[in-house]
Amino acid sequence: MRSSESWSTMQQFRQAPSVHIKVTYTPSKYFMCVDGEVIQFDCSHRNMPPAVFNQITRECVQEETTDNHIRRRRATTGSSRVGDVCNFNTDCQRGMFCGGGICSCLSDFVSISQHCWPKVNPGESGCVENRQCEAVWPGTICTSAGLCECPKETVPSRTRDGTVCISSAIPPACPLPEAHNGNPNPATVLANPPVLCNSLSSETRSSNNGDGSTWCVYPDGEQDVYIADTYNCISHPQVNNELFNEYSEKVDGICCHNRAFVCIQPLESGDEPSVPRWWYNSATGTCVQFMWDPDTITNASPNNFRTAEHCESYCRDTCRRGGPEFASSKFSILDEVPRTNCLASTSRCDQDHQCTLIGSQQTCCPTAAHICSANGGRLLLTKPPENYDRGLQIAGHKSVTRYYYDIDQGRCVNFMYQGLGNYNNFLTKQDCESFCSKLVCENGNPLRIGEEWQRCETNADCPSSHSCQGSHKVCCPTAQSLCTQPKRLGDCTSAVRRYWYNAATRTCEMFQYTGCQGNDNNFPTLVACQQRCRGINVEPKCQHGRAFRDRNGNFQQCSDKQNGPKCPVNYVCSYDGTTHGCCPTKAFTCSLNPDKGVQCGSGRSYRYYFNSNKQSCESFQYEGCDGNANNFLTSEDCQHYCGVGGCPNGGMPLRDEATNKPMSCSENKSCPSTHECLSIPVNGNVGNRCCPTKQHICSQPPQQGNHCSKISVGRFYFNIVTR
Repeated sequence: MRSSESWSTMQQFRQAPSVHIKVTYTPSKYFMCVDGEVIQFDCSHRNMPPAVFNQITRECVQEETTDNHIRRRRATTGSSRVGDVCNFNTDCQRGMFCGGGICSCLSDFVSISQHCWPKVNPGESGCVENRQCEAVWPGTICTSAGLCECPKETVPSRTRDGTVCISSAIPPACPLPEAHNGNPNPATVLANPPVLCNSLSSETRSSNNGDGSTWCVYPDGEQDVYIADTYNCISHPQVNNELFNEYSEKVDGICCHNRAFVCIQPLESGDEPSVPRWWYNSATGTCVQFMWDPDTITNASPNNFRTAEHCESYCRDTCRRGGPEFASSKFSILDEVPRTNCLASTSRCDQDHQCTLIGSQQTCCPTAAHICSANGGRLLLTKPPENYDRGLQIAGHKSVTRYYYDIDQGRCVNFMYQGLGNYNNFLTKQDCESFCSKLVCENGNPLRIGEEWQRCETNADCPSSHSCQGSHKVCCPTAQSLCTQPKRLGDCTSAVRRYWYNAATRTCEMFQYTGCQGNDNNFPTLVACQQRCRGINVEPKCQHGRAFRDRNGNFQQCSDKQNGPKCPVNYVCSYDGTTHGCCPTKAFTCSLNPDKGVQCGSGRSYRYYFNSNKQSCESFQYEGCDGNANNFLTSEDCQHYCGVGGCPNGGMPLRDEATNKPMSCSENKSCPSTHECLSIPVNGNVGNRCCPTKQHICSQPPQQGNHCSKISVGRFYFNIVTR
C-alpha cells in the first residue's frame, strides 16, 4: 500500500493558538501537526481507488463506501434471516451461515433486525449503524460520516487480539476493567501500575532493564520473565519519553492482559459492590452478572465488562482456554494475526493446537493436552521443574489457592498461585476436572467415587456403562451410556447453544444449555454429537431388570412379528410404548443367584434377592452397579415380583398325592383344569409346574385361618357371586 503522504493533497492552515477554524469532516481527510503547523491531508487521488484515513494505523487504506456496504449486505444468496430454520448456507442471506439448522451471523458480522451487518473496528470507516461499532467495543458510536468513534476521553488502539478503546488520560490504564463514569479503577493505576513497553518492538525475552524499549517482558530483578503470550503491549497516547523521561525514547505503550488471559481471571467484587457488571466463567463458557465496587484498590480483575454483549464477544467467541496460534510476521508482534482457515492444507495447526470451529471461524486453539500439561498452554522454551506454575508475586495481588492437572498423577491437585502463571490454573477442582477430563475420557467425564475418579485395571473393574481407559486407568462412559442420557438443561441462567442425542428419534438436536449442572449428553457442535452417538438406540424399559445387550454393550433389537429378530433363551420381546427390547422372563430373573455387581460411585448398599431354594426373599450386599435382575430395593418388591410361594398368581404348585412332590408339566403332560403349566424358579433353575389359574384362585371361599398370635390382620378376597 502506498503511504498516505504520496496520496495526499496538502493544505496548510497557519493559525494562532486562540483562533478556531470550523472545517467539514470527510473520512478521506485528516489533520497532522508538522513543525508547529496544522496540515490537512487528503487520501483521495484521481488515479487511485477511493481511500479513507485509519486513525489507528495512521495510513490511508482502501475501503468500501457506505453504499457498497449496504449493497453487499443486501446481495443475498438466500432469503432466510437470522434465527430462521435452514439446511444449507445458501438458504441464508449474505453474511450468514447455517449452523445447527439455524441461520446465524458470520463471526465478523453482527445481527441487526435479523440481518447481518459487518462489524467495524473503532477508528475505522464503513459503519451505518451504531451496533456495527458496539459489537467490537461498547459505547462506540457510528458518526454521520460513517466512522466508528470510541467513547468520550478514549481512543482506539490496535492489539493482536483486535482493536480496543483505551483511556487517553493520565495515569495510563488498561482498557479492562472498563472505567466507571470515565474514572479508571484505582487498583489498575495505583496498586498495580502497568509495565511500560514499545508496541512496535519484536523483542520478547529481554526487558533491557525494564526501560520500555521492548515488547512486554516482566522485569523481575536480574531475571526477565517471558509474558508475551499472556500480555499485549497496547499503545497509549500519554506514554512517551517526555512524560516518562526515565524510560527509553521508544516507549509508547503499556502491558495489559491479552484476551485469553483476561477470560480466565477470577470474579472480583470488591469491598462495597454497587455497580452491575459481567464476568466470563471460563468453566461454563457463559457470562454471569455480578455487582462490583469501582473504587476498590486491590485485586482488580480485568475479567469485568459493562455489558453482557461485550463479555460474550470478547471471551465467548474465542478459544475456550488459552490463546490461539498466531501466524508470525516479519515486521512486528503487533502484525501477527491468529491462524485461521486451518482445515485447509496450507494453514494447518501445529501439534499443540487443534482446528476449532468458533461460530463460522476456523481457529487454531490449544489442545486440552497442551493446556493441562506442565507448560500450561504457554510457549515456554524449557519445561518447568514442577507440573504446575505458581507464577510470580506481583504488585496488587496476593497468593490464592488454585488447581492444576498433574500429568503424572492423572488428577487435579491444589497449589498456591501467585500470579503471572500459565493456563493450567483453575479456580476450582471441578473446573479443572471438567476441562482436563478430555485427556482421560474422549467424551464425557470419568466415573466418580466420592470426589475422586474411579480407577481401574480392566473393564471388569468398571460397571457395564463404562469402560477402562487404558493409559489413565479410569472408568469412562461408553457411547451407549452417554448417548442415552436424557436432555438436561442445567441449573444456571445462561443460554448456550448445545446439542444432545435423542436416542428415541436417533438424531442430534439443539437445545439451550443454562451453563452448569448438565450431564455428558451435551456436545458443543452438531458434528461432535453425530460422530459420537451415530446409531445408538434408546434403552428399552423392562418391567424389572435391564434389557439384553450384545457383547459390545448395545441393546439387542427384536420384533414380535413372525419373521422378525428373536430374543435369546430366557428373554422375551417386550414393547415399552417406544421401542422393542429383550427383557428377562420372571422365571429366569427369580432363579438367578445373587450378584453383588461392580463398585461404582453410588457406593455399597443392601438389596434383596429371591432365593428359589428356600422360596423366600433374602438380603445381600450390593456394590452399586450392574449385577443381575434378581435385585430388589425392598423385601416387599421381591415378594411381589417373584411370588413367594412358588406361583406368580399366588398359591403353591400342585403336588403329586403319592409322592408329595411338585408335579411337572409340559406340552405332552397337561395340568388339571384348575391349574396351568407355568415356568417358575426351581432350585436355582427354571422348571415347568402346575400353578393355580386366576379363575380357580378367585373362586375360592375366604378362610380365616388358625390363630397363631393375639393380632388379627385384615385381608381382602374376591367374592365371585357379587363380583
